[in-house]
Amino acid sequence: MHEADRARTTGSALGGSPGPAYVSGEEATPECAWEESAGALCSFHTNPLGAGMNETPPSRPTSNDEPWWLDAIPLAAGLDLSPGAEPASEAEPWWSTVEEFDKRLSAHVRVADWTAAESLAREYLDRAESAREAVWYAGARATALRALGRHRESLEADALAERLEPTEPFFKIKVARRLIAEYGRPEEGLAKLAEAEPLLQGTAARDGWLSEKGLGLLALGRDAEAVECFRVLARPDRLTSMSAWNYIGLVDFRLVCRLIAKRLVPELCVRYLEAAEVIAAGHNRDQLGAVQTLLARASDASANERSP
Repeated sequence: MHEADRARTTGSALGGSPGPAYVSGEEATPECAWEESAGALCSFHTNPLGAGMNETPPSRPTSNDEPWWLDAIPLAAGLDLSPGAEPASEAEPWWSTVEEFDKRLSAHVRVADWTAAESLAREYLDRAESAREAVWYAGARATALRALGRHRESLEADALAERLEPTEPFFKIKVARRLIAEYGRPEEGLAKLAEAEPLLQGTAARDGWLSEKGLGLLALGRDAEAVECFRVLARPDRLTSMSAWNYIGLVDFRLVCRLIAKRLVPELCVRYLEAAEVIAAGHNRDQLGAVQTLLARASDASANERSP
């Protein structure tokens, strides 16, 4: 199984990414007062690349049973960067080393010891024999660097991960997300998403790609194009499928939050959030109030839009 696919489907420490959004290393602030009340949803996107890739808001306890923090990335100087013809699989001779690393890493993740996590990842990265193996260790190192506040080094590591896996859209989308959300460089982020688009066929990454593209377009004031991205994410068949999800962390709230703030397509936002409300009511009641806050705001905007 490819590392990005495994991260989407396992409960290992090799999973998503931590913490609030950053802009040039500073914590982002809510766009408006009502967003602050639902900040765990609006400020923390839990599923950037499609169902299964989880991130948990910091208010939730750290758990090795939920992938919540790892961004896949590396240094890996001197490794062969040429892509292979087939995805990595558990039959690879180095797979047992990856699993050993995962177990050791989990101990540091449970106590949020990012200094130890970074050191461990560097140790394994130095010993990696291929680019595909290195991506696992490099990802841990990059996320640890971000948690330690070393954002520039972390972004550089993300960019190298893209070189290690040039045919995997996950890493291009990851770099684009950070350029748009953390560094305020939406033009560059959209250019990176354009590079990823031809690689999306046959992957689960298209929904995440659409979310990042919509956010980048909004940042540039290209609202109509951003709305078209959201229309695809909120199409009826997808919302029906979304209602059956069993974890609210699979829902990306960032784009819908910003659309509500700009009073764009409120009825469509209502339908999207109604699907999210079903998930929270059935599986994550601790998040239900935050979802309902957003839903009420979208409903008010929709009612005002219909008023003469």
